[in-house]
Amino acid sequence: TPAPPAPARREMQAVVSVGRDDGRLSPLTDEAPSSALPLGNVPLLLHQVATLLQAGLEVLIVCPAEMEAHLLLLIAEQPGVELVPVEGYLGDAHALRAVAHRIRGDVLVLGGDALVGDVIPALASLHRRNACDVTMLLRTEPPPEPPAPAAKSGGGKAKKPAAPSRHEWDVDIVGISEDWRVVYKRPRAEVDDPVRLSKALLRRSGTMAVRTDLTDVQVYVFRHGVLALLEENHRLLSIRADLVPFLVDRQFQPLHVLQDPEHVPTLDPLRSPAGADAALFGTEDHLRCYALVVPHDGPYCRRMTTLSAYLAMDRDVLRLGLPSWVPLEGVQRRDQSVVSPACEVLPKASVRSSSVGDRCTIGGGSKLNGCIVMTDATVGQNCELINVIVASGATVGDGCKLTDCQVAPGASVDPSTRAKGDVFA
Repeated sequence: TPAPPAPARREMQAVVSVGRDDGRLSPLTDEAPSSALPLGNVPLLLHQVATLLQAGLEVLIVCPAEMEAHLLLLIAEQPGVELVPVEGYLGDAHALRAVAHRIRGDVLVLGGDALVGDVIPALASLHRRNACDVTMLLRTEPPPEPPAPAAKSGGGKAKKPAAPSRHEWDVDIVGISEDWRVVYKRPRAEVDDPVRLSKALLRRSGTMAVRTDLTDVQVYVFRHGVLALLEENHRLLSIRADLVPFLVDRQFQPLHVLQDPEHVPTLDPLRSPAGADAALFGTEDHLRCYALVVPHDGPYCRRMTTLSAYLAMDRDVLRLGLPSWVPLEGVQRRDQSVVSPACEVLPKASVRSSSVGDRCTIGGGSKLNGCIVMTDATVGQNCELINVIVASGATVGDGCKLTDCQVAPGASVDPSTRAKGDVFA
């Protein structure tokens, strides 16, 4: 008797979850989401959509209802892309729950501030190969820079210590086994020292490393059945802080625990009753949580969580080359920069490693290095700008010297201003 045919694999869909800004990119995102900020003169959202369409995925964009009009202007009527506003938005897990009825199979969820390269096929392959319930993308952080040498007696100023590569809110504690199974995951800010794990969990999971050098890029693939668990538990509002720990904690547990959304397992042996660990972490394997871990210099994946990260991502887009599948009509390239033809760069001005948007004016003799100048902005004559964001409609007066600064939408900087690390609003 011939074997029955294998069930048809459900097609995977993608959800881009555009949420409200947490304030770290303010005032740039006071009136628009980070997804609308340009990278190489192309909004981040269009980079995301192009990457997902290139991977052959149908795309749903979910967002708070008040952002619908703004995002519709960005995506227009792209085939294979649909915008779904969510009333009473409470978080990305809440938004995923709101569109669960639209999802036919496994789903890839991309955070609204994430930019990834060609890593999606590898993530989907790992998910299918291990029959995972969730497969997450984690990026190793580069090693910290060595401390600056002490200043010599009578010498110059001592160098400031290097800034941390990520904000403390973005640090996770991840317990991960040799085969890349994630058996513990919590945001660092929610964990008291020291981290305690049960011996039974350690025995069940095998050799495990507890790491803090892995950044959750907020790109996940979920099995379709996870959506049912999500719909049963309305307390899960955030994917990173709620849903993923919910799934990770329930690995190796009896089926009745998975079916009880009120059950909260403990991983702390000091609070577990005697013998509870052995019963809790048995031989069942109903949930499987894995990670694709990529090195910091491997496949591209970054999040736009801070102003410095935003500037770095813009430089990366310019340095690595804009994706060939993002249409860029009439864009001029010069000195690893993208300069819109609909702007005016006056004589003796130089633009290096920067993006200059439509209808901008760069005054004569001005020098821009590592800057983002958005639509309808003006930079006066003989200015020197290094790592500066000039938002839409802003004006920088003649003769300014600015480093690591931000000029808010519509704001003005007085002529001859000298500043470092300031925000002009």
